[in-house]
Amino acid sequence: TTVAFYLLNAMVRYLPPEYYEQYYPSCLNAILEKLDHLKRPAAVESSEFEKEVAVHLSLFVYMQPHPQVLPTVLNAVRPGSFSTILERTMVGSGSKVLLLQRRKVCLVGVARLMTCQEVCNSPEALRLCADFVGSMLTWRNAGLPSWL
Repeated sequence: TTVAFYLLNAMVRYLPPEYYEQYYPSCLNAILEKLDHLKRPAAVESSEFEKEVAVHLSLFVYMQPHPQVLPTVLNAVRPGSFSTILERTMVGSGSKVLLLQRRKVCLVGVARLMTCQEVCNSPEALRLCADFVGSMLTWRNAGLPSWL
């Protein structure tokens, strides 16, 4: 699955949205289906997949001209799924990403999502995102034990 996310991330990074926007909802639907089939708490496979999803969705938010695109696409694929994905995957699994470059992608993606209408209108979601951003910013100062 890591190779599939490398390809999906490259598509989002290097292609204009017009090239993939008609296919992207199908990709998200497949990702959401797999997330549904992975049980929590689960094996390492589940955790690794969720981290890949967190990095990908954060990269997607970063590369879009407006971060509102992600909630719109997620809610079009599966109505009401944005808040679950935000809480469970982007914030929940994003905090478990270890590579510094990938952590930065998660940090910026969630920070950009804080400007979305869905997050701004929900005090719980805004607090969740703010706590995540704060913990990601202080993590760098934690030193070597944070890598273990």
